[in-house]
Amino acid sequence: MALFFQVALGLNAIQTGFLYLPLSLPLLIASLAASRLSSRMAPKIIIQAGLLILIAGLFLSSATINIEVRGPGLMTGFALIGTGWGLIASQVMNLVLSQVLPERTSETAALMSASQNLGMSLRTALMGSIVIAGLVAGATALMDESTVIPEDLKPAVISSVEENAQFLSDEELQAVLQDAPPEVSQEILRINENVRIEGIKTSLWGLVIFAVVGLIVSIFLPPEILVSKKE
Repeated sequence: MALFFQVALGLNAIQTGFLYLPLSLPLLIASLAASRLSSRMAPKIIIQAGLLILIAGLFLSSATINIEVRGPGLMTGFALIGTGWGLIASQVMNLVLSQVLPERTSETAALMSASQNLGMSLRTALMGSIVIAGLVAGATALMDESTVIPEDLKPAVISSVEENAQFLSDEELQAVLQDAPPEVSQEILRINENVRIEGIKTSLWGLVIFAVVGLIVSIFLPPEILVSKKE
């Protein structure tokens, strides 16, 4: 998502950070709230609630995201994603540590931290692959349907996209197309703008699938409340 903000919209790191505020602030608030709820509710319930909210946010974001990244629907989707993730992240470590012996707590916490870092790296790589796959599929379909791109050029253009697919800003693409006919350049720019959105939507749907799998797996989590009300 950050790559989309910086490439498609030309935003710098600070501007991208501001766009993430509707996601980050609810994440912080939800994490704090979940810590209090854990004295009255089992982590399993909180995690499942977080997953349901996360799925709702991903659905809403996928349905409302646009090239300008604006609108109450999209911001609400970001807020739901942050809320859901805050509820989940606040409980996972406690739930894992509750299942090990006290003398093994430090080793388990270190292993959890390493696993989270590894998972983040794998998630980034996988989501990047899904985005690129969405870009290639969308660009290939739109170029094949285009009536502006000459038929004799389509095979070469499509082959180039499949072999060198990547996120490109309009400026970078214009530099590549400087020798192409103006009408062809404009058509490819239009296609590029559309497929960037489709690539992000594809990655969001990928996250929906992972969240649904997580919701199914959460059925097998222990149902006990970990923090007593007296504490």
